[in-house]
Amino acid sequence: MEEREIKFFKNIGDFYRGIDNKAIDVSINSPFQYEMWQKCLYKEHITQHSKIPYIGVHVIRCGMTVLGGHFFVKTTGRSKGVFFIGSGGETDYHDLVYFSENVESEDIQFLIDSIAKKFSVTSFSFLQIRKESPLSKWAELNGIEPYKDNECASITLSGSYDEYFKSLSKSVRQNIRTANNRVKKDEHSTAFAIYEEQVIPTGLKLELLTLYEKRRIIKTKKEGNDGLKNWFFERVRAYRKKKYNIISEVMGYAKGTFLGVYKIDNIVAAYCFGLKKNNDELCIMQVSINDDFDRYSPGMLLLTNVFQTILDDNRSILFDLTNGNERYKFSLGAVSSYTNYYRFEINKGATLMR
Repeated sequence: MEEREIKFFKNIGDFYRGIDNKAIDVSINSPFQYEMWQKCLYKEHITQHSKIPYIGVHVIRCGMTVLGGHFFVKTTGRSKGVFFIGSGGETDYHDLVYFSENVESEDIQFLIDSIAKKFSVTSFSFLQIRKESPLSKWAELNGIEPYKDNECASITLSGSYDEYFKSLSKSVRQNIRTANNRVKKDEHSTAFAIYEEQVIPTGLKLELLTLYEKRRIIKTKKEGNDGLKNWFFERVRAYRKKKYNIISEVMGYAKGTFLGVYKIDNIVAAYCFGLKKNNDELCIMQVSINDDFDRYSPGMLLLTNVFQTILDDNRSILFDLTNGNERYKFSLGAVSSYTNYYRFEINKGATLMR
């Protein structure tokens, strides 16, 4: 039987200082588990949940750190148990942090058991876990069925833009042409830019965040989520964003982020923002459009400009549009993938309750 040990950390700095056998920006699953994003989640957590302590965990097998995780334990209120930091927030793919491609199911079991014993907890909630993740495979091996899954969408970009464009349906190709022609016919000026490995100007960042919040409120009302409950949650959200806005924080980083901006008459008509996994995957967490330019399908023009720039640079990228099955994603060539939501109990002896 392989020798394993567990280490617990009370702050995220110690978590990353404790890793001496792997690069700290490597996780085999997604950039949402990279150090930069996790440190921002940590700041958000201690700002908004100062009374709920952070728990960092390493699992070491035969002297090598193979995986870890960032958690909090909620012991009061309606929802109790162990959660990843950032649960219910901007993270589209939660998971453990993997420092080895050879993570074993026993490593994950050891982590779960160790947390349960140390903090005397029996309930675990792991949300939005990719189906191909080692954590999902561990759950399946232990007979834990997801209580919910969520459809996501991603587009594989390779070859030339002309090849990509021809792969779209005739109606979508015509819609793209029509949108471009309308902009020209109405004599609007346009501009497009990608910010990658560079700092986003402060004024532009503020414009993007304002547009996103405006669009999000409109979308929520269209979905029928209005009334007193929505008013209350909007006030809570505004209060939390004022204390700490994780997207604003991440936009301050040059490395590891990606932003595409499409402007009409020098006003942001649409943008997409997300995290970059090395040079072969983008996880886009925000796509937002300005409804004032709805006539020109600015979201479609934004994304096709992004795709053309990437392909003209001879890059092959998985453009992951993450959560949501909006129709526009699939019209542009996306395919489905899924994340799982798990909630399970273990007994006090730290073994799974089947």
